[in-house]
Amino acid sequence: MTTSKSEFEETRHIDRTNWPPGPWDSEPDRIEWRDEATGLPCVIIRPNNDGHLCGYVGVPIWHMFYGKHCDDIGFDDDEYTGPYRGVTYAKHGNAHVRHTQLTNEPDRFWWLGFSCDGWGDGQPGRPIDPEFGMSLDRVQRQYRTVPQVREDCTKFAQMIINKPELRVSWQQLLTSEEVN
Repeated sequence: MTTSKSEFEETRHIDRTNWPPGPWDSEPDRIEWRDEATGLPCVIIRPNNDGHLCGYVGVPIWHMFYGKHCDDIGFDDDEYTGPYRGVTYAKHGNAHVRHTQLTNEPDRFWWLGFSCDGWGDGQPGRPIDPEFGMSLDRVQRQYRTVPQVREDCTKFAQMIINKPELRVSWQQLLTSEEVN
């Protein structure tokens, strides 16, 4: 299926029956959009009933990060403005990490992503254990919301494109190929 550049998809599919109330109540479990500044596809997914979010940015086959393991994606400290816990995912798309293909666009992307399920991150579907400091208040305070993860994806897309080795070639490509 192809779509226009401005469209995006939101869906809900995770059972939240046993979750406490919180900012996740009004959030979708999957969001797909096109980053306006870079044209890269972005996806946010709530992958399971733990309730945390993951963010992904797709790079096309000609990109220097295509096919690289997440540990091999290097940025100098002054270049890094991406996800707060770093890149933890680098693979081809699958049933969850996918996007709606735009007209005249390659059908395969290498997805670079991050997860918000590290130690101390709020996960509304996980049991709350006051003995270990995971009160409902702490879960809500440390939960990464959809707007926060979307901002991380947008910053990450910019960082991917602003890598000095890519700056010139990417700008030439954006101006020479019109995506409908």
